[in-house]
Amino acid sequence: MPKIGECADHPQVPNFGTEEIVVLLVVALLPFIALVPLTGGSIRQFADLRLRWTPLLFGALALAVVVTTLFPAGDRDVHRALNYLAYLAAIVVLARNRAVPGLRTIAVGTVGNMVAIAANRGVMPASVSALRLAGLPVSDRGFLSSNVVAHPTLSMLGDIFAVPKWVPFANVFSIGDVLIVAGAAWAILAIGQSWLALPRLSRRPTRREKPTRAVEGEPTNTTLV
Repeated sequence: MPKIGECADHPQVPNFGTEEIVVLLVVALLPFIALVPLTGGSIRQFADLRLRWTPLLFGALALAVVVTTLFPAGDRDVHRALNYLAYLAAIVVLARNRAVPGLRTIAVGTVGNMVAIAANRGVMPASVSALRLAGLPVSDRGFLSSNVVAHPTLSMLGDIFAVPKWVPFANVFSIGDVLIVAGAAWAILAIGQSWLALPRLSRRPTRREKPTRAVEGEPTNTTLV
């Protein structure tokens, strides 16, 4: 999935805003949401979830929208700084809620993406072959997303994978994105109490064990180990 970046004398990919990224994430997670009721779980379990510092998370998302969608033609240095700030805010919220199943994996993926962007001065390095496979056209407008870098640092963390252009929502993505989707999928199954996640997350206490007390930031009826 695209990350916010800039270009430096190389062909660029389209400027995908935060809305497009969210749509791609939702599409990737829809099958797991559908699996919850089909595997003995319930979507209603999400109503019991209490996350900490959610205003900070929404603030980070709003900041990303401003940078990528509302004012993509602004100062690149300012955009780069705001981009880092949005990532840091998201990582802080994920760390604060790390007891929730799947969020640690999401945090690792987010950190991986941020490291790749920071190592390349605000650019998420993209593979030429991945861009071609996704069929992404050339563009040179605004504050852009993934991009080919002449001498990328930590290129293995960049957008080296692609959804083929003949697939709806074709795009490039990184190993960090894979971890983010995997963590979110696990969170959906675990919080929804699907039996696909229960073998690891749900264990009845023995007579010598006391029931686990609900902690803020966790599903109230999900036992973590």
